Amino acid sequence: MDNLITKKKRHFRFYFISGGFFLFFALLIGAFYFVLRSPWFKVQSFDVPDLPGIYHGDILDALKTQMLASKGRALIGPNNILFWEFGKYPDSLFRLPALKDLKIETDFWKRSVKISAGERRLWGVVCDENNISCFGLDENGVIFGKVPSISGSLILKISDTNERFFFSGQGFFSRLEWFANLKQSIETLNRNGLKVVSVEIGNLALREWTARAANGPDFYFSLNFSPENLDSVLKNLKNEINLNAAEYVDLRVPNRIYYK
Repeated sequence: MDNLITKKKRHFRFYFISGGFFLFFALLIGAFYFVLRSPWFKVQSFDVPDLPGIYHGDILDALKTQMLASKGRALIGPNNILFWEFGKYPDSLFRLPALKDLKIETDFWKRSVKISAGERRLWGVVCDENNISCFGLDENGVIFGKVPSISGSLILKISDTNERFFFSGQGFFSRLEWFANLKQSIETLNRNGLKVVSVEIGNLALREWTARAANGPDFYFSLNFSPENLDSVLKNLKNEINLNAAEYVDLRVPNRIYYK
């Protein structure tokens, strides 16, 4: 008799626990189905800017495509507010490298998504040694957008002799300080009336580059540093020699100046 009662208790416990698990999973599936299918979670509005040459629909499509790489988001879908509410957002878009400062703001209760972005400004154009492939370069040293080869002095042209392959979204140099040093030196030359019209990047193993002025000599620099007090150095040089007649000014060694 006791064994029979014990068996009944075990059966009851088994069915009770099994029923509890079944009910839990049924509620879980129901909740998941509700989240996916309920119109309440559907995004009601997208606010996306139109930028010069970039249609707002292209920005939204590129963003959706990139975010769908996440399996969780792909399961929910971009029309669901939860797709935008959680998780990490991309900093840039592979399909639209000309965009920067990408930001996404959501309002869960209004089920709205606001997307903002800025456009990279063309600071210069970088080309390979044979001028076959050229790309835009922004003020932070980021390569974006393939462009035709240029000539003249309106846009800075940078020729790279290192047989590197460039692609949109990458940094021009592997080290941020190299571009900062290059940019600072160019801006100082321009500020002192020595308009830089082209730059040549030498062997990166030697960290050397050359700035060519429209009316003046070539200036040799190192990527490792921007010469200290370059403003004062240039002013003193102008007083000592005729810079327009000089062939080159070598500033590759810290605290040393060589010229011819």
